[in-house]
Amino acid sequence: MAIILSVSGGLALADNLGNKSVPIKKPVKFETNASKQLKIARMEARSRQSTVFQTVVKKEKPQKVQATSDISFADLGVSINPYGSFLNGRNYVSVNPALNSVAVFRRGWQTDPNVDGGNNGNKLFYDVNVQGGNEVAWQIGQGPVYTHTLYDTSSNNYGARYPQGILWNPALNTNPQNAIALGNPRILDGTNDAWGGLGLGWKTVGPTLARKQKIWSTEEILHFRTESMEVTSLGSVFLVEPEEDLSGGITFTDKVFVYKYTYNTATNNFDSLVIPLPFPNEGGDFQTQMGGTAIAFGPDGMTGYVALSAYNNAFDSVGAYVPYICKTTDGGATWSPWKLIPINLAYINYTSPGLDCLRDSLFVSNFVRFTEEGTIVPGTRGEEYSHKVDYIVNDFDLTVDAYGYAHYLGNISVSGFGDTLASDPASITYYPGYGSWNIDLFISDLQNEASGYRISVNESLNGLWGDPSVTDDQIIEGNRPQVTRSADGSVIAFCWFDTDQEAHPQADDNTNSNPDMWIKKIKVTGAGTIKGDIPRNVTKGSDYDGNIIQGSVAPLMLNTAQGYKVAATCVSLPPYPGTTAVWPTTFVYINNLDIPLDTDSFPNQIDPCYPIVSNGSVLSNPAVASFANIIPNPNNGEFKALFSSSMDGKATVQIVDHVGRVVSLSEININRGMVQLPFNLNSTSNGLYFISIQMPDGSRIKQKIVKY
Repeated sequence: MAIILSVSGGLALADNLGNKSVPIKKPVKFETNASKQLKIARMEARSRQSTVFQTVVKKEKPQKVQATSDISFADLGVSINPYGSFLNGRNYVSVNPALNSVAVFRRGWQTDPNVDGGNNGNKLFYDVNVQGGNEVAWQIGQGPVYTHTLYDTSSNNYGARYPQGILWNPALNTNPQNAIALGNPRILDGTNDAWGGLGLGWKTVGPTLARKQKIWSTEEILHFRTESMEVTSLGSVFLVEPEEDLSGGITFTDKVFVYKYTYNTATNNFDSLVIPLPFPNEGGDFQTQMGGTAIAFGPDGMTGYVALSAYNNAFDSVGAYVPYICKTTDGGATWSPWKLIPINLAYINYTSPGLDCLRDSLFVSNFVRFTEEGTIVPGTRGEEYSHKVDYIVNDFDLTVDAYGYAHYLGNISVSGFGDTLASDPASITYYPGYGSWNIDLFISDLQNEASGYRISVNESLNGLWGDPSVTDDQIIEGNRPQVTRSADGSVIAFCWFDTDQEAHPQADDNTNSNPDMWIKKIKVTGAGTIKGDIPRNVTKGSDYDGNIIQGSVAPLMLNTAQGYKVAATCVSLPPYPGTTAVWPTTFVYINNLDIPLDTDSFPNQIDPCYPIVSNGSVLSNPAVASFANIIPNPNNGEFKALFSSSMDGKATVQIVDHVGRVVSLSEININRGMVQLPFNLNSTSNGLYFISIQMPDGSRIKQKIVKY
């Protein structure tokens, strides 16, 4: 099953020194996880198996090589196919540091207990270790925490897909057997084309509490694809997903859902609360699109963030997926307006030394020119035939440090140059041949600025597993940037899965068929200050050298006597058996990924690019007052004012200069929802202005305008 294809050809590229040329890749259409998952769901539906399993395909382990580190591996349980772990690093690996325990949630296989009959591939099991990941202490095939056989499977199989899971610890509990294994799969319950149900199933690790489960469904044609699961230090469980309509393809609506689960000790149930976070969608030719979502909380359990990679025409002129973020300081009860964290020069006159600093650390230059010889060379702002370079977020992950700073770990690549950018969001493309980078964007106050720095230059953009010469024997996805932190938020490890070109030369610089696990660790030494080391290939020379397929990392680290330990898994795939429905996939735990706290572990002071100026608020939540956003700002006198209105009616708009003189006054009929008003101040002098809008409900909003 080929997910992404790339084609070589076209111009050539000069490196930063201008002395090297390589073939340029033609643009490749960017395919979201949502569309990939829908394709897979339909493939599975067409080839759905009965409750009788096919013969097990013998697993072929990589040839053992001389290990150059203390890394070891432990085989865990088996899933019916790769699609329990495929498509980015969802949180199906969970650590509870206080209990020294780790669990891996997965779909089942015939080697798991066949509880209540039916196909184990439709159930959700977990493997657990209560001795800090010790490779001989794993308990395999626990559960199931969800089984489809509780429902009428005569018309729909109610199977669990794309699971996530966490270990939930009751207050004051010190016994791992009393911890609750909580799984969250998507359920094929038949209420829409593919993903009509969201499941929840749980039981204690020991025999104290038997399995309980429930399904949340809707008759609307919605697509459920939760991508991030977090348990806070206060015991609240959160998930996040975009609301998407399946009635005409996959269409983002106008909100992001946050699910909050709270354990009810009286009923032994997890009570649920759904919190909608509105996100603007112009619709029509400028439909907002979502690339991914993530949620994370800090050590206090009160400070948290939701982050997106999204295309939104109103707030970024680039045809690409870029970062957005919002924040809570009350444990998820209320959330701030969304903020754009700009990685692109959205407008040609937009100036930010911090953003220039970050972008200059990536490609040839912020601005480039195409030479007659067919190479790309550095350009300058305003230079004739100079094009700004823009980037797309391929995938990302999120964490929150000890000081309440969100760290947005983004894997990015070039999305185009100036007028080569896609104007139609349905045709968003990227150029995989130019390069791939991991960056850390970190932000706290959400007011005016963020910081960032380059983590790594990657050898490849995607991972390819299977035979590159056989189209049906391919799984292609991103390099899975994932982040994990210590419980106190003082140490963070950025993890991703890239090739080693020296050990495993690749024919295609877009994809790699020999991935290893890479880690860059940092220590937070103060509010916004960090130290770190260089990126390291931690599985090179191990038994799985070049074979860390579909890796996943727990959001929290385990504690050790010397510091911390990253809890990570990969999978082992046998040769393609001729069907995607039954492709037995073994989960493998990667042990001894230790992060000591000695002085040599974090030798380098990191000086981030600061500040990366934010473009301001995006959209108000119901719990937050309305606001105005001016785009672009600064501007040459022509701009749009964007704001949300709670009702239809007349709005009075007044613009004054810096001494209070009225330069524009108008009364305009507006509709409820997102409003965009164009303005022209060409007849006024350059300087500072203020716009004031009295809303139909009597409230008033203000914003500053800078005309240059």
